[in-house]
Amino acid sequence: MTDPVELAKRLVDEVVKTALSTRRLTERLRANLRRHHAMREILKIHVSTLRSLRHAHALGARLYPFDEKSVLAYAPRQSGVFALFSDAACLYVGESSDLRSQLMQHLKDKDRGLAFSYERLPEVFRARRCAELTIELRPVYRPSAG
Repeated sequence: MTDPVELAKRLVDEVVKTALSTRRLTERLRANLRRHHAMREILKIHVSTLRSLRHAHALGARLYPFDEKSVLAYAPRQSGVFALFSDAACLYVGESSDLRSQLMQHLKDKDRGLAFSYERLPEVFRARRCAELTIELRPVYRPSAG
C-alpha cells in the first residue's frame, strides 16, 4: 500500500504544478489579449486609410488635408467636382466653376481631420459627374436640389 503522507505530498505537488500552469496560461492569455487589442487599433487605422484611398481613387486623384494652406496650394481656380472626406466616409460631393473658392467657402464649416479631392471638368460635364460620384461615394450630406 501507498503511504498516506507520500500520497499527500504528490497531491500537493500536482496542485502546485496545476496552479503554476494556470498562472502562466493566464499571463499568456492577457498578453495575447493586449496584442489583439493593439492589432485591432492598427487595423482600424489601415481600414480608414483604405477607405480614404478608395474615395480619392473614385475621383482619380489624391487626398489633400482640408485646411486653408492645402486648398490654396492644390485646388485650382477652375471648373470641376470635389469631395470632402472624413476618415470613415465621404461627407459631401459638389461642383463649382471655381474649385478653390468653393472649397474656401466650405472651410468655414469644417471639422478637424477632413480631407478633400477634386477633378477638373468643363462646366458641361460637372453636373453629370457630380451625380455619378454621389451614387458611387454615397456622401453623408447630399447637395440640395435647385
